[in-house]
Amino acid sequence: MQQDWRSEQPSLVYGYFCLEEQDEAQVATWSRDITDFCLASGYRLGSIFIDRGVSPGNFARGGFVELLAALRLPEAFGVVVPTLAQLSTDTLIQQVLVQMVQLTDKQLFVSQQVNGSDPDVFASDGRDPAP
Repeated sequence: MQQDWRSEQPSLVYGYFCLEEQDEAQVATWSRDITDFCLASGYRLGSIFIDRGVSPGNFARGGFVELLAALRLPEAFGVVVPTLAQLSTDTLIQQVLVQMVQLTDKQLFVSQQVNGSDPDVFASDGRDPAP
């Protein structure tokens, strides 16, 4: 019997974060954080989508639109952000962006917490999927 190679592949996730300022050192730090999270969690990292020069109150984000398109692919499992603030520091916009990810029925992973505890994982319905 032939094995399906796709069943042996780690789940595919994408990274995302948004920067108000052009800060390549921060891009490298957050990219490394997302990569480390994926390696430690056993996920396969596709692309990292980045919106640069976007003010917290600006809803227009080309990188986020590309992320949503990638999340609609059948092999996509979820998205990793360093913290929810990397979606937006504006609470209303952050909530809308989280809801847009949830509408894809994919997972949203937060690789860091401000208090330094273990990363959070949010199910598409906002509940913690871990027992």
